[in-house]
Amino acid sequence: MAGAHSAEGERVQKSLENTIVRFADHSFWQILERAGALQE
Repeated sequence: MAGAHSAEGERVQKSLENTIVRFADHSFWQILERAGALQE
């Protein structure tokens, strides 16, 4: 399994496993941002 953290990663066809990991990663960062836990 491989991941991508860029716009290029959006152009890659994702397996079910990659889709789950991508969703979890995105959710993790959204939760931290909304909780005010990220420093600018």
